[in-house]
Amino acid sequence: MFANSHIIIFSRYPVPGKTKTRLIPLLGAQKAAQLQRTMTEKITGETLKVTERYSVPFSVFYTDGTREEMTSWLGSSFNYHLQSKGDIGNRMDDAFTRIFADGLTRSVILIGSDIPEITAEIITDGFLSLENNDTVIGPSKDGGYYLIGMKSEDAPQLRKLLFRQMPWSTSAVAKITGERLAKSGYSCSLLPLLHDIDQPEDVYIAAKMNLP
Repeated sequence: MFANSHIIIFSRYPVPGKTKTRLIPLLGAQKAAQLQRTMTEKITGETLKVTERYSVPFSVFYTDGTREEMTSWLGSSFNYHLQSKGDIGNRMDDAFTRIFADGLTRSVILIGSDIPEITAEIITDGFLSLENNDTVIGPSKDGGYYLIGMKSEDAPQLRKLLFRQMPWSTSAVAKITGERLAKSGYSCSLLPLLHDIDQPEDVYIAAKMNLP
């Protein structure tokens, strides 16, 4: 099941003062970094469940830290890649390109590390959706998305369509993404709408989940 699939996690090494900067006025630099650390650890744990159940490999694409720091933090059960330069679209484009470059991987799902509600079941549903759809999107409450997946045969066209000239960090990202897919004739499956912990008003979600 899910042969030739791959999971990408986008994260960053939790350096106080550089992580979750929009939460620092509310939480302080140390607590904001700790929240990022805890969310990433939770999502990594859920991803490992998928890996163990279905033998799906995954990679962490990171910023700020070194490979040694990331390995010391999250372990050596998966691959680490430094994120490329540029906006989030350019970085996602590069991540998909690198994973599909082996010529063997057929389906790739990329998830962010700011959505503590992500579960192994949601990730699994993402791969199931790709069996009958061209793409899969996990929309977030802020208008963006926490997960995006595609297949190798469509990736060259989809990367151009979805990762370029997009108003990143706005509430229109998921809407525009859906419109572009529909206009270009690509099918898309939607996963549950989840909360992105990025703004001070989102912290109550973390508190409900007992995250620091």
